[in-house]
Amino acid sequence: MESPALSRQSSAKNDKNVALEFEMNDAMVAQINKAVESAIGGAMLANDRLNDRLRTESGPSFVEEHAHLEEKGEMISLMAGDLIWLRTDDSGCKGMLLGDDSLKTVGVEPDDHIASVSPRFTEGVFRICVGLNYRSKTEVGKINKAIRQADNRANVVKEFNPELAQKRESLEASQNKEQLERLSRGEGGELIKYGDIVSLQHVRSGLFMATHKTPAPLNPNCRRVSLKKGSLASHFRILPRFKVRSKGSVVYAEDQIQLQSVKFEYLKLGASPVSRGGHEGDSESLSGGASIQALDPKAFVGSINHLRKPTAVRREASCEVNGSMDPFRCFSVKLYYRQRRRGVLLSGHYFRMFHPEANAYIQASSDPDKGEILDATGDTGDPRRRERAHKLPAHIPYLKQFVSSADASNPIHLSAKAVWCFEAVDRTRCCEVKWESPLRIRHVPSGKFLSVISTSPAILSEPAEGLFYDSALVFDVDLEAEEGELGSSSSMLFNLVATDVTSDTLKTAVSTIRLEHKTHTGRILHFVAAREAKPSIVYENKRRSMLSPNMKKESGWRICFSTEPSSLDVLKIQPLNSQDTNQLSRVVSRIRLFKRYTYLWHAVGLGEIPPSSIAEQLAGQCLDVIDDIRKGAPAPRRHGGSVSEAMKEAVVTSPSNFAAMYGGDADLRLQKVAFEVKLLDAVFEAALAPYNHAALLGKSSPFDNLEKKESIMAVQKFLYVAIQRIVRSNLLSQDYFARRTSRVWRHIPACIGADGISEDDEYGDEITRHSELWRNIIIDQGEDSLGATVTLGQLLRSSESIVNKLVNNELMDRFKNLVQKCGPELRFINLFTSICYVEGKPSRANQEMCVRKLWMNRPDRYAFGVTFHEGIDQTGALNFDKTPMNPIAPRLRAPNNAPKAFLGKTAENVYKPICVAWTGAYHWTPNCGSLWWSPGALKLPVIGELKEPDIKAVIQYVPLEHVMWVLDPFRLCKVVTGIHWRPLNSTKKK
Repeated sequence: MESPALSRQSSAKNDKNVALEFEMNDAMVAQINKAVESAIGGAMLANDRLNDRLRTESGPSFVEEHAHLEEKGEMISLMAGDLIWLRTDDSGCKGMLLGDDSLKTVGVEPDDHIASVSPRFTEGVFRICVGLNYRSKTEVGKINKAIRQADNRANVVKEFNPELAQKRESLEASQNKEQLERLSRGEGGELIKYGDIVSLQHVRSGLFMATHKTPAPLNPNCRRVSLKKGSLASHFRILPRFKVRSKGSVVYAEDQIQLQSVKFEYLKLGASPVSRGGHEGDSESLSGGASIQALDPKAFVGSINHLRKPTAVRREASCEVNGSMDPFRCFSVKLYYRQRRRGVLLSGHYFRMFHPEANAYIQASSDPDKGEILDATGDTGDPRRRERAHKLPAHIPYLKQFVSSADASNPIHLSAKAVWCFEAVDRTRCCEVKWESPLRIRHVPSGKFLSVISTSPAILSEPAEGLFYDSALVFDVDLEAEEGELGSSSSMLFNLVATDVTSDTLKTAVSTIRLEHKTHTGRILHFVAAREAKPSIVYENKRRSMLSPNMKKESGWRICFSTEPSSLDVLKIQPLNSQDTNQLSRVVSRIRLFKRYTYLWHAVGLGEIPPSSIAEQLAGQCLDVIDDIRKGAPAPRRHGGSVSEAMKEAVVTSPSNFAAMYGGDADLRLQKVAFEVKLLDAVFEAALAPYNHAALLGKSSPFDNLEKKESIMAVQKFLYVAIQRIVRSNLLSQDYFARRTSRVWRHIPACIGADGISEDDEYGDEITRHSELWRNIIIDQGEDSLGATVTLGQLLRSSESIVNKLVNNELMDRFKNLVQKCGPELRFINLFTSICYVEGKPSRANQEMCVRKLWMNRPDRYAFGVTFHEGIDQTGALNFDKTPMNPIAPRLRAPNNAPKAFLGKTAENVYKPICVAWTGAYHWTPNCGSLWWSPGALKLPVIGELKEPDIKAVIQYVPLEHVMWVLDPFRLCKVVTGIHWRPLNSTKKK
């Protein structure tokens, strides 16, 4: 048996060896890292060359053999790099897993959708990844934490050598990146076996499914699962659900598997139907919001019960995926796609369709609820849906011709509204896009599908050869629609016809095609451009006239399908690169949370607000939008990325200073994408939602007498900053902002009859809904100092063209009313400054408008500012009213000890008295209708009143010296008032 002394000696020797091992110099570490990188790079290069040679020289590959097995219905083994989707059949949670890249959550899409497979299916596709290492990343995290918590930073740095750890992490990150690129190219080549450690990468967002030690939001008995960047928490061990499979055996598609966390070995992935209220089966959004239940019309003022959900929140995961200790939690694994050939266009790849003859791209509105009025009452004057002429749906595709340049590659013409993708008929499988094979065509920003109305011919303005049929966009297959009608399964299928066939599939390069649609009767319809303007939307009254002629957009060309083909109607498919695809997907994914927040404001009861959890999530989403729009790499987050700390900072910071914290140059292209996909609309609607909710209570501000309003006020500031970032220094975004409208709710008190009951409305008051320009809405929101006026001021300082579109008599009147209502605050005065001085030069037209509005109109002149008047002694040039206290206009008297040359001694009765006049309130309060306190409230002497028939308010004259002596109180107080000047501090001491 070894003695304790020998044991201690051996331990000391080992410690010394370990210390010597970690004392390698930096040069040796650099040489080792360089050698490792060279070896890894050489091995990967050799592997790539070997794979290329096997693909080109050998017979059918392993992948192709498995494709044949799939066609025969035999089992398929899973490989690294495969795209899969998971399904759970647990009671109460039957459905497929979906990843929400906006909330970074994972939920379950229920099986009660309209069609056989959800249109959100691609949000549940994951890639099986192996060979990813995060040990160095974890080590760096521990070192940084130790440094932050240590009293002596130098000792910690000396002990852990953070520089060496950073180099290891950098090398590890580059290796993981290369491995992911290999897997995405289908070069994994490694069979997945039970017991293997894998990571599941969410294809839509590029993030990984990971477990946390914190409780799950919906079921606190389980642990949270989210989408995040790769780490040790994203490693899972694949285990068999049944004993028919064992560790070491191959995992096959359709197997029942369990995913065990490697970091938390006691946790297995599962799905929970428990809601926040703790009741089983209570379906609810995973957004962190309150339970959205059926609305009781009597619980609200007016007809709020007519509100309908927007498309973005109609289909939400009802169950959450979490980490559970339940040993029976399992999933069915399904194969979605396996990479077979490179350079092939797949379903789901983004592209644009260019029409060379028309010199235009095919595009459509990015609003999935185009034509739908979600808060409409359904009455004749307020319909729930608007249609185009000839009873066409409002959401239709069209050809948008170029205006400024004929160059199709000009970035100004590469609109996000023109991005489409193909989808396989069977949504559960990804396919290669082949000629003459039926496919669906999906509009990416709106998520809707192209459909042809083949039951009735289109009505054209001029006769043409053959029959023409209109097309429109639909959300999904309508199982109740007859064949050939809009939304039927047959109306959504299209074939691609090659003009010059070189292969059986389309490539990821520009391809020339003809687009055809085969009707349910077997007739072939060909895509044609009708060469006429698309039908306009029909309004109940007249077409909206709130937009000036220079703000209206030009209409696009109409798109039809004809029985007669045209040699001119050939399309070019232009695939997007991976960077543009990822950026567009990321921006589109941001919209959903803003719409959830907007809807929750309408779903909560009167006087209530959405919970703080969704407020914090939305603030984080605004920070993500700010980072997306920023040019170059995102700046480091304030407060170490803590959203809650950033919200606290927002509450105590002025709007202008808060906006300055998130400055920097903006990416003009991503700004353009943000308003084209309606992200700007979603952010603005979220900022408007609290005010529409306040209208139900008859309040102009949603923050009056509101408990726990700090989180909502912080969110408002973040929303305004997000709007500012999208429109800043971008004429296209600003022009879009200038012409946009939103539905505003107004509270109108009912007329109470003799019996005390409203004569007009059953519930007492009336809520009106009408469209209002954004510029007018944001002025009305300026009463709350949260950033609305800063946003408008930024727009007005942008360019002369934008100012000319925004500024008119109505805007000036709203400015004037806002100042009269809230007082002469600097932020309001700056609005007038912004429109009078644009781009470094004066705007004469706007200056004249300000003079006409604020000075030439006498009532506004006295209500807005302090006016100066020159008078003569008792002759009454000012028509002073004599009072016992002021028989004559007082004179400035010279003191007895004044110098002999003092002008006041020798110039008696020469100078006319100067007075100032204004209108004010004796008991001044905000929103009292006056800007100032009255002279009587300020204890100032009044020598007369102005009598004007057109001015109802009392205008009093005060001698100028009684207003100005405070500029030099030590010398002038005694002279003017007859009282010695006594500072306030000395008064307090006595």
